[in-house]
Amino acid sequence: MKRIVSILVLIGFISCNSGNEQQRIVYYPSEGEFSNPKFLVPIDLDTTSLNYWDLAMMTPANDYRKNVPFFEIKEDSLTKRIVPFIIESPFVKRNEVITVTMDSVFADKEYNFEQLYAVLNKIFGGQKAPEFSNYQKNPNIVRLAIDIDKNSTGKDLKIILSKTTDSFEKLKKEISDSLELILYFDTVHSLYGSH
Repeated sequence: MKRIVSILVLIGFISCNSGNEQQRIVYYPSEGEFSNPKFLVPIDLDTTSLNYWDLAMMTPANDYRKNVPFFEIKEDSLTKRIVPFIIESPFVKRNEVITVTMDSVFADKEYNFEQLYAVLNKIFGGQKAPEFSNYQKNPNIVRLAIDIDKNSTGKDLKIILSKTTDSFEKLKKEISDSLELILYFDTVHSLYGSH
């Protein structure tokens, strides 16, 4: 009887601990962007009626004294919190930003979207190649511009953000924990459809 009670207590302890798995939170670009919550507007990409254009127009280039959208994507034991920027900021040179669409990656040339990790690894994995020099100006900052159709839904945006941050997390794990990802919304290409 004593043995049965011990086993039941052990099973109860294990089941209580397994339900309390800690959710790890990752911030893009960094936790500092989330330091003043009164300016942040959480947007649920699964339920929002806003399209990509609406969300991009809400995103300030560099003035954070107004409402700033942020997205939270929960995946298993990981929560991703993302504050996007606008690529039209005067502090960003377009040729230093890798562009990501729903099916392609544009760096030195066009790649299939499924090659995003390989492209990032080629650029930030320590290989010095002239075709990647613009992207390597700051070896600790990965700058990616999301460029999708202006009428894309929040769910479409969530898919590309999730896949993009997954590739970045894999790169960060293999290359350096000090890498920082800055995500931009590219509105020019969304309007005019050219790369």
